[in-house]
This record gives sequence, C-alpha cells and structure tokens, in this order.
Amino acid sequence: KNNNPDILFSGYNRVAEDQSLIKPFSYDFPKRTGAQLAADYLNKKSYTHLGALCFSHLFLAENNLRFDRRFSFAEDIVFTTQAFLLAETVCSTNTTIHNWTLRKGSTIYTNTTERFQSLAAIASLHDFQAKHNYNSDYYSFK
Repeated sequence: KNNNPDILFSGYNRVAEDQSLIKPFSYDFPKRTGAQLAADYLNKKSYTHLGALCFSHLFLAENNLRFDRRFSFAEDIVFTTQAFLLAETVCSTNTTIHNWTLRKGSTIYTNTTERFQSLAAIASLHDFQAKHNYNSDYYSFK
C-alpha cells in the first residue's frame, strides 16, 4: 500500500448566511488509525464536518463505501463512522478547504419526522459493528 492516508482531515470555517465567520476549526494531530479516530468521534472528543474530509478514492473503492440511500438525515454520520472504522491511516492538515454555511430553515434545525431516520442510521451502525466484529470498551453504537 502507498504512503497516502485513507482519510485526510482539513480545516473548515463555520460561517453565517452572510458569510461572516462564526468559528474556525482546524486539526493538527499525528498520523493515527481510523479506529482511534472513531473512538474519539463516537465519544464526542473529536468533531468534523464532512466537507472537511478528503477520502482516498482507492480506499472508498476497496471498501465499497457509499452513502446509504435509505437515509436522508444522519447519512453522513453513518458514512463517516464506517470510513473511520475501516481506515488504516488518518492524517490532518490545518489548511482550511471548506466553509460550512449555517442557514435558517435547514433540516439540521428542524424537528421533523426525518429526524427519526437517525434512529435507523444508528441501527445500521449496530449492524456494521456486528458484521466487522468491532467490540471495544472505547466505542460502541449501543
């Protein structure tokens, strides 16, 4: 396998609709495994926005990673967690490559029935955990 990471974290900015900066995010951590990152992510010690992640095309193809079309809410959490768990190497750069614009009316701020799909998303992570035999004291989808 080459020396390229499976996943690269980059910096991003959280911005308002008028593009004014709300909060910048950057990452500077040593190379680590995806399982280490998944543990931090699931235990809320690490946070990212999907637009700030770069995935190796080869990594995605070899692991047949795709967004689960059953979900229109929390689909990024399922995809990201699965990718973290399968990644051998994850690196970071503090270079900002993405602006996450927070918009009024976004589904992220609403309490619609679509939010219940997040329960189905969590159930799919239970299935993924069982399929790949991930048992850990550090992270669990239960």
